[in-house]
Amino acid sequence: MRTIAGLDLCDDVSQIRVAVRRLDGDIEVDTLPVEVGSEKYCIHTCAMKLKERDEWLFGEEAYRTPAENGFYFDKLLSLALSLKSVKADGQEYETISLLSRFIRSTLRGVPLKADWPDKPVLYITLKELTPDILNIMKKAVERAELENVEIRFLNHSESCFYYTASQNQQLKLHKVCLLDYDGRIVTTSMLNTNRLMRPNVTFIEERTFELPIKDDLEMLNICREVMDSEIISSVYLAGTGFDGNWANETVRYICQKGRRVFQGMNLYTKGACYAALDVTGMKNITGSEIFLDKDKLIYNIGIELNSRGVIKYVSLIEAGINWFEASSELEFMLGQGADIRILLIPINGEGQRCIVIRTDNIPERPERASRVRLSIQMLSESELKCTVTDLGFGEIFPASGNETEEIINLKEL
Repeated sequence: MRTIAGLDLCDDVSQIRVAVRRLDGDIEVDTLPVEVGSEKYCIHTCAMKLKERDEWLFGEEAYRTPAENGFYFDKLLSLALSLKSVKADGQEYETISLLSRFIRSTLRGVPLKADWPDKPVLYITLKELTPDILNIMKKAVERAELENVEIRFLNHSESCFYYTASQNQQLKLHKVCLLDYDGRIVTTSMLNTNRLMRPNVTFIEERTFELPIKDDLEMLNICREVMDSEIISSVYLAGTGFDGNWANETVRYICQKGRRVFQGMNLYTKGACYAALDVTGMKNITGSEIFLDKDKLIYNIGIELNSRGVIKYVSLIEAGINWFEASSELEFMLGQGADIRILLIPINGEGQRCIVIRTDNIPERPERASRVRLSIQMLSESELKCTVTDLGFGEIFPASGNETEEIINLKEL
């Protein structure tokens, strides 16, 4: 079976899960323990440089080692995002390299050897995913030298979507609520699936509340504010902040009105594995359901091309991906006229929009004697950049290299 792994990478603790095929043929997602034979699954996201030795420890080895033995660094994700270096034994070390080595250390128990002809798949899930975080993570995994491994990234909200999509239908008849508490901030995520849309679309509404100390009454007030007016099928409690028996009144309230309540630290890693299984086609988790949050593209973007007198639609970008990962290129021959028609098809079924790009700066040539490259990229949640480059047509009509560039504000269409 193709190796599937999910890594939940957080500033405090991280977790790793793998998908395995059982004897009955079904696929099960198992959490890997910190050490073989242990029942501890959370790995502290930290590192330690041993004093006067060219040796680094990561995760639980670093966390358990007495502080006087070395130079201790925690919150490796935040350190890498700060782009600062750290000093140990008089030398400076890049924080992105520490994060990279932590990731590699965490994956020691995962069989990430290439399963020919399919690559192993690793999905890394983070609390949030922004262009800056994505850029740092790509650099970190590149330095980790995870050769022949397909690596993708998703945020906790999307992991939660894939996790809930894998659950029994009775647990998601109505809205699903996720409460994530790290001991400082409570993040509430309300997932609502619109089953009247085709395909079904799950939207998410997120709110954050400060809760610097574990206070049952204050957590209860937050839950009332979020849940009182909602019909909710199930509630999931995640995060290290829920450890211990301090939220009794909160849990009692959440369990009212027939809600099913679950608590655990493994929701995000499971969701990451289910996402990998779904996207690779190894197991249908979501059906045709699509997840949308504030960063997701709500348009299918394509182009109309004339193929032997027949107008056909060619897809460039599918709705439902993060806007900062939305880009595509296509080379084709210009037909009659210099117009390029780009279609934007809203996922909510409303009428499609058409963007017409003129390419008047391409030298005049006979029909289908100009090859062009169309590059499109989302610059923000609402700005689409389209670039058309003249590639000419062999030696007969050399490329001019002329470009036409337009930036379209989708909100104004």
